[in-house]
Amino acid sequence: MRTCTIPEGEWLFFPVINNYRNNSPGICGQTGSLDVAQLRADVAPFIDAATNLSVHVDGRGENIVRTKSVAFATTLPADNIFVAPCGGPSQSPPGVYSPSVDDGYYALLAPLSVGQHTLHIHGESSGFVLDVTYNLTIVPVSLK
Repeated sequence: MRTCTIPEGEWLFFPVINNYRNNSPGICGQTGSLDVAQLRADVAPFIDAATNLSVHVDGRGENIVRTKSVAFATTLPADNIFVAPCGGPSQSPPGVYSPSVDDGYYALLAPLSVGQHTLHIHGESSGFVLDVTYNLTIVPVSLK
């Protein structure tokens, strides 16, 4: 369970389940350089295996679309999300990594009305399960 406050009028775009990979030669066990096609081939099996995908707002089902990113660069700080799985800071140093790709199932929600809403997200793939409920409070925006 998570709680968020969001200003009225905001669209929400988020992954239901996704997979990201960047080119990082010599880092975290990667040998050689990987191009965009190789990175896409690495992330695709996890997304191809995705099942039981759902997004519900106040009990109403929402559309989910598979989306593949364009290639992009990723700037990672010293204390980044990949440090622990790679064995520590020396194995996942800060820097700009390119190319990077993302593939996954995403939802785009139109602005919700002011008040309380419940957002439930569920996705599964290859033993990974994401099941999160957000208690959303949409607040009015005062214009001055």
